[in-house]
Formats: sequence, C-alpha cells, structure tokens
Amino acid sequence: MPTSLRFRSVRRLRAPLLPLLAVSVAACDGAALTGTAPVHFRAPSTQALRAELTTPGSCDALVERLRADAVEALETDAWQYATMPVDFAWPSFDAGVVFSPGGPPATDSSTGAPRHTETNTQVAGVDEADFIESDGRRLYLLHDAGLHIVSTDPPGSAEPVVIVPIEGSPLGLFVEGGVAVVLSSVYTDDGGPIGVPAPPYDLPYWGYGRAEVKITVLDVSTDTPVVTAERYQDGWYVAARRHGDVVRVVVQRDDDGVVLEPPPAGYDPATYAPLPEADYERALAAWRDRAKASIEARSLADFLGRGSHVEGGVRVDDPIDCGAVHVPPTGVAARGEVDLLELSMTAPDTARRTSIRGRADTVFASHDQLLIAQQDARFVDFAGVSEQTTVLHTFDLTGPNLTYRASGTIPGTVRSSYAFDERGGVVRVVSTEQRYAEAPELGARPFFVPTDTLSHVSTLGASGRTLSVLGKTPGFGAGETVQSSRFVGDRAYVVTFRQIDPLFVVDLADATRPTVLGELHIPGFSTYMHPLADDMLLTIGVEVPVDGVGVSGLSLQLFDVRDPTAPALVHKRVLPDASSNAQWEPKDFTYDAERSLLAIPVTSYGSVFRSSLDLFHVDVAAGFSAVGSIDHGPEFDGCLDPYGLYACGYSASMRRGLFVGESVYAVSYAAITAHPVADVSLRTATLRLPSPYVWYAPFELLRD
Repeated sequence: MPTSLRFRSVRRLRAPLLPLLAVSVAACDGAALTGTAPVHFRAPSTQALRAELTTPGSCDALVERLRADAVEALETDAWQYATMPVDFAWPSFDAGVVFSPGGPPATDSSTGAPRHTETNTQVAGVDEADFIESDGRRLYLLHDAGLHIVSTDPPGSAEPVVIVPIEGSPLGLFVEGGVAVVLSSVYTDDGGPIGVPAPPYDLPYWGYGRAEVKITVLDVSTDTPVVTAERYQDGWYVAARRHGDVVRVVVQRDDDGVVLEPPPAGYDPATYAPLPEADYERALAAWRDRAKASIEARSLADFLGRGSHVEGGVRVDDPIDCGAVHVPPTGVAARGEVDLLELSMTAPDTARRTSIRGRADTVFASHDQLLIAQQDARFVDFAGVSEQTTVLHTFDLTGPNLTYRASGTIPGTVRSSYAFDERGGVVRVVSTEQRYAEAPELGARPFFVPTDTLSHVSTLGASGRTLSVLGKTPGFGAGETVQSSRFVGDRAYVVTFRQIDPLFVVDLADATRPTVLGELHIPGFSTYMHPLADDMLLTIGVEVPVDGVGVSGLSLQLFDVRDPTAPALVHKRVLPDASSNAQWEPKDFTYDAERSLLAIPVTSYGSVFRSSLDLFHVDVAAGFSAVGSIDHGPEFDGCLDPYGLYACGYSASMRRGLFVGESVYAVSYAAITAHPVADVSLRTATLRLPSPYVWYAPFELLRD
C-alpha cells in the first residue's frame, strides 16, 4: 500500500470514528449482520511473520537499528505518535496466572516455624511478588507506604515489630532467608526522559515526571531491618518471579524516546470536513520530514530506559549493555521497551538487565522458561481488519543467567497469563481468534466488523531460534470469550462464556494432536480453577441467571473430571449479591489442602454493605459447608461521617486470609485479626493499621 494511502486511512479514521465504533459494537453479538455477509477469517498474510529477536551488537549498530525502526513505524502506525507527549500509561499487569496445586508446607524442620499457607502461585516452587508474606513466625505486610513486620509467634498473636518506610507506592515483595525484596512505583520530578515538568500543584502519583520501579532489598533477620541495596528502572511494574535466590522483575516502558508532534488531522476540526487532498498531502509530507529529522537526532540514551542504583546515598546511572538489547523484526513490536532485571537476594549489589523492544502484554514463568507475550503491532488495520497475532519470546532459566531462547507466533489473542503453561519444553497456549464479516453497507470501501470468536489450545516447541506450532485443537467455544484456563499435567481446562459456561477438557498427552475430549454447559462462568486430588476442580466464579442477563452473585463449584469425556458439576454453593477479589486475583484464594479449608474475602453489596473473610470446608462427597465469617466492618467505623456515610479515601474491604498453625489471620485495610481455626467467631488478637494513602488502593488492585 502506498505511503500516502496509509496516511489517508489515518486521516479518515478520526472523523467517522464514533459512528463506526457504534456499528461495530452493535454487531459484536453476532446478530446485527446475520445473513448479510459470510463470516470468515481473514486470509493469512502471504509473508510469514518472523519474530526472532536479534542483538545488533555494537552500540553504534544498535542506535542505527532503533532509528531505522522508528522511521519505519512512521509508514505503518503514525497514529501512535499522535498521543500526549508524557511518559504516562496505565500500569501493565498480569491479569492472572495458571496455578499448580499445593497445600501449606509442613513445619520447617530447620527453624521449627509453624505450618503456614503461602502465596497461591502460578507454578509450585516459583514464587510471585505479593503484598503479604508469612514465614510462620512473622507477617510481612505492605500497607500504606511502609513494610509492616508483625510477630505471629506464638500463632494467634499479632504484635507489631517495626514499620519500615518504603519510597513510593508499594507493589509487592518477596521474603526468603531473612531477606526482603520490596517493589514500589515512584516518580521523580526531573521531567522524565521527555522533559515534561511536574505541575505546580502536588500530584506525586499521577504520571508526571519520570515513572520508575524501585527495588529495595532489606536484611530483615533482626528486629531492626537494614537496607542493603536500592535500584531504580524507568517504567511501570508488570510482574516479578523468584526462583530460589534469584528475583526477576519485568518492567514496561511505554515511551521509547521517539516523541513527535501529532500528524496532521486531514480534516476541519469544527466541521469534520476533509481538507483538500493536495493541502493534506503537503502537510503530511512536511510532518514526515520533521519527524524523520527528529528521529535521526536521537541518541542511544534517548531510546533506552534509564537504570540506576544507590551508592553511598547517591544515585548512579547504570551503564548500557548494548549486547543485552534484543530487537524484533521491523514492524512487529509496538512502541516501548521491556526490561528484565535479575538480582540475587544474597548478593544484590549488582543486577543484570535484559531489554526487549516492544511491550510485555503477558508474562509467564515456569521453572525452566520465562515467556513474554506481545500483541503484534499490526493487530489493527485502519480498514478494520485484524491479523490477530500474538508474538511469543521465550528465555531459558536453567543457566546462571537468563538467556534468549526462541520466538514464535500464534494466531489470535490471549486473555492473560492463565493462558500459558510449559511442560517438558513444550509451551501450551489457550488463544482466541476473532471472526469478521464484511459490512458493505458501511461504505464503498470494504469494511469488516467482529461477529464471532473461536478458541484453540496450541502446543509449541523450539527449533533453533524459532518457536513453532506442534499441534492445535479445532476451534471451540464459538461466540464465547475465554474466562479462565488451568493446565494440570497432560490436560487443559478452559472455561468460556457468553450466556452459559462451557467447561472444555483438552487432552495434551500428544503435543502434536491436542484434542478436546469433553465439555459441560452450565449457567454462569468460573474465573479461577484450583485442582484437588482425585481429578476434582474447585472453582470460583460469577453466578449468572439462566437467561444470561445480569449477575446474581458469587459461585463456588466442584467439578468431577475423572472422566474427561463427561465432566460433571457435583456441588455448587452460591453467595447471592456478593463478590470476591479472589474471583479475579487468585492470590486472594487461600486453600489449606490438609484441612480442606477455603478462605476468601467476600464483599456483600445487598441492602447492607459487608466485607468479610469467609471460610468453607470443602468435601468431595458433601460439597461446601460454611465454617464461619470474620467481619471487619466495625474496624472501619472511624470512616463514617456524621451522616453515616463512608468518607475514607480507601476501600473498606477485606484483603486476605492466612493460616498459621491453628489460627487463621484476616487482613483488611483497617486491621489484622487472629482467630482459632476451631472457632473463628473468637478473636485472639487485633492489630489496627494506619489509614492508607488515598492512591494506594488503586495501585494495589493493578498489581501482579
């Protein structure tokens, strides 16, 4: 397509955008265009998409490559440069992960610490950053702008030890062997890499200046914690994993140093009338010349995010390792940069940084591989047609340092990291392809609108630097969207939803022939699946009326999948007019496998607001029985104004339940309370927490 035509598409997009979006939304239910045009997938591109990463080598070669990529981007996605020139974007985050079973560990023989539940992680043995950790003797809680260390020795007590101030907005932490690694989001007022000054008023947490992720390492082996290392990296926090002593942090920087003036609109903003073609082409050519000149003037430091560390109380910039910058083929990656930081908890003075051009839309980590998924930058064509390709980059974790392994693509999109798994070197992925129908009534030029969807489970293996598809199921869940997925051994369980909840069981024993074995259709949908022994699935989700209209509450379900060809719902418990953070954040799903006890935060939004920690005994034969409910409502009474209205700037909600010894701890934004497991109506300890800063809650909700 000629360059001028590409830019005319940009120009036309802006004026008729709203009416076209309205038509597209109306057609999304598949009814608006039924019978008017054939439903089909767009034919694949005649040129196969190459995704392998390369390292240009020298710094001179790297900067020339980055300039060339930026110039090429002008020809394909100029609209991306018409954004507000501020290093600001909503934080990227892992919407969810695929979880492996595992109850609380036995008493630690080396320390004698009581048995306790730990973070519900993606893969057993691969830790994930969380806002709270327990070692059986202490709780380590990120609350407000501090790390709160609370003694739980003996179990049932809750005595404050110390509060360590944390710079910025806390995001997550790891604790292991007397060392804590705390991640936080901070801003500096130096104007950032694009020179935008902070506003004259105090707005420290809202995208002005330079957005950075800070890594603070502390020795917490005594009652007086000591900071042993501090490190900063430009960008937003995406995810973090811990493999033994090694912590890996993924940071996303949406700005790539290429800041251009917006391209000409091509129409009169008052009337939306198109400008004369000759006038528009002249304005476009002049804009392109200025843009190219601006790109050619950029240095390497302009393109790459800044990393720094603290030495002797002074921040020192980290040197740029040009050999650790990986670049995909031109036109594949969207604007931005992904930085993977590796550091040792016991020797945190140095860190290794690996960079990838583009975005980290999804992150998955097994014991052997770390995977970064990026949406193909060419996802949307201005004619309304989608290539729907997801690019996958895998990194090997078996050596002393993270190393690039292979890249590949799959058709469609992935919902979240729930969609990924790795077993025996084979990557397994749940993806969804969008179907389109031609809508000629929208104009003389062909235009396509979404009408239907199909999902697939694919397997991929690496050959050299190429990650190739080994096998793929036929499409399933037509018209449905994926709500959750769970890989257990040689099976995948996928839940889709539109008006009913199909549960699909997929056999992956032969990686070259993934096969859908069975499915079950019931109202509502599950958002998280937790495997139990004897081929049972414990799920939490949303209860939806039979007619598919509205939401009627929270549902807990037990599925029998011993016969994969005929999965069966054997038990169900519905909490009307209720929801739980555990529906969307699996870390808040606390299951004690030895006791068969489930603890989840529950918010009731009926006639009376109530936020509590609810406990249920889970029995394969008898189903769900309520054990008790811990209500922290009275702890928030100080937030009521004289008229009885809630006036605090943070959520009056329960956050997490933890089991330590024979006690269960309930943690909310207001307090930590301890209760005997045998009778949770009793309270053995209460520790009030200070009111968190007003902006803390939104950041916490967007964490990994």
